Amino acid sequence: MRASKFTDAQKAFIIKQGEAGIPAAEICRKAGISQATFFNWKKRMLFEGRIDQSLVLTASRVRAGYPFGG
Repeated sequence: MRASKFTDAQKAFIIKQGEAGIPAAEICRKAGISQATFFNWKKRMLFEGRIDQSLVLTASRVRAGYPFGG
């Protein structure tokens, strides 16, 4: 398997931009990765416990117009 161009810290930074509300398409374009790669990294980091799922859900609620999760 080929080594990644990105360190774990760089991957985490890219994922956290998505949590901040920046659209995945914009993040991927700037980072030079596909959206599939972005969501695979996100899924892997959630599974490994590196990012908190509640933060991801909160960010998606804010983007959807529900700032307080309800």
